[in-house]
Amino acid sequence: MAVTAKDLRDARNKYGLGLAELQQALNLTQGDLLLAVGYAKARTLAVSVHGNRHQWNLNQARTFKETELKHSASSSGTQTRIGRQRLIRRGKKPRAIARNRVCSSTGRAAGS
Repeated sequence: MAVTAKDLRDARNKYGLGLAELQQALNLTQGDLLLAVGYAKARTLAVSVHGNRHQWNLNQARTFKETELKHSASSSGTQTRIGRQRLIRRGKKPRAIARNRVCSSTGRAAGS
């Protein structure tokens, strides 16, 4: 799959990378966009690496790609629902959000 100009623009805006460093990383990672973004981000880290720096950058890029794929696969609605089910299973009630409640003693809104 070829990387389009729109993909490059989206990656630049999302991750804050320059076009030249992103294109150079794309050449080093054989056109894999997520791997290239991870490589470019790892390349900017100020870390002392004993051995092959290129291989270390590739390992960091693979880790970045795996975490990005995990985050994109999960949706926030699913996580909220699962978290609520865990609370219910443990016998705890999920906290309700106090809206428009007024404290009887102070007359102010609850939570303020």
